[in-house]
Amino acid sequence: AEILRRSAVLVCNDTGVSHLAAALRVPSVVVFTDSEVTRWAPLDTTLHRPAHGSPEQVLYQARRVARRADRHVAA
Repeated sequence: AEILRRSAVLVCNDTGVSHLAAALRVPSVVVFTDSEVTRWAPLDTTLHRPAHGSPEQVLYQARRVARRADRHVAA
């Protein structure tokens, strides 16, 4: 948990670590494949973004959430 807390952004699949990131308010991009996004994605879409498909889409969402998190911390 300490390593995660110090992370700038977490990119992971839909597992327990994504929920830990949400609890710690660590920005994340959660890759969904077979699970339901509407049921399992973190509710805070400012710090957490679901991603599907290509690695490019995942990286796009990671950059987006990192920029939002920087603005959120600076405010």
